[in-house]
Amino acid sequence: VKTAAPPVEKAASATTSGSTKSGDLCGAITSHWRELLDHPSLADSDNVFDFGARSIMVPELQRRLRRQFGINISAILVFRHPSPRGLADYLSRNSAKGDASNTTLAGLATRRMSSKGRASPR
Repeated sequence: VKTAAPPVEKAASATTSGSTKSGDLCGAITSHWRELLDHPSLADSDNVFDFGARSIMVPELQRRLRRQFGINISAILVFRHPSPRGLADYLSRNSAKGDASNTTLAGLATRRMSSKGRASPR
């Protein structure tokens, strides 16, 4: 039986090249939240915390996005962008800029320290 290559690899290569479309990412994030919340009517513009999301669910979302797209996101980003569309748009904008460091906790800390006039850790 022939099986197709897993779509994970294709998605990961698209993300690392900065060409992942926000809609693809948004659909995936929405789908993951629907599964995690067991709430099939969740729309991409809905605040997931209004639908019962809890902070303890965020690591599972992080694992799923890392596995599917090869991206590491900070839990902070999920709280700052609580709708699937908002998170996808943020990640797509930063991916398009080649600024992957903004999606990691270390990158956020570096940016925060730099914006306060402190030397960034190396």
